[in-house]
Amino acid sequence: GRPYFIVVYGSNLNADFGRYSLTVNVTPPADHPNLADFPLAPQLDLAATFDPLTFTASATDTGEIEINSDDDVFRFVAPAGGTATVTVTTPDSGLAGNVLVYDSAQNLLGTGVATNGTATVTVNITANQQYYVRVDVGATGAGQPDDIGTYTITVNTAPVDDYADQGQFSAGNVGVITLNNSTGFGTLS
Repeated sequence: GRPYFIVVYGSNLNADFGRYSLTVNVTPPADHPNLADFPLAPQLDLAATFDPLTFTASATDTGEIEINSDDDVFRFVAPAGGTATVTVTTPDSGLAGNVLVYDSAQNLLGTGVATNGTATVTVNITANQQYYVRVDVGATGAGQPDDIGTYTITVNTAPVDDYADQGQFSAGNVGVITLNNSTGFGTLS
């Protein structure tokens, strides 16, 4: 942070003196950018993850809604077309965090409302497109105990295809099958 200085003095420097009390209230800094700062949202790296058991790509991060006017925004690039499921859980706090998903033009694609500490939304995604995920406070109203707290956000999507699908043969990821002349068996290379 930056240092700030406060100077206190009376309107008449020769006559105004005595004791005083000074109180400074500062809003706590946000841990992640807010909705107004879409371009600064941290990247959730789905391209680097793949679970061969579930055949999904996923990314997880944590955050905190510090005050009831806070929201946190993340972004991800879809590694493949299909659906993305975004889940916000609040295992260690009373936050009832809702989750909203936007496309790169900030059009709302879907909303998940918190129920028992979990909010989930599933939206359709297009490969190589950027999406934004917003974690927002609960809907019970300002000043309620579910307005602030910590959360975990998880994004799960379909994995990146290893080979082209029908209609994508010019994508450069076309597999070549080489046939053995004697056995007729093929090998994908």
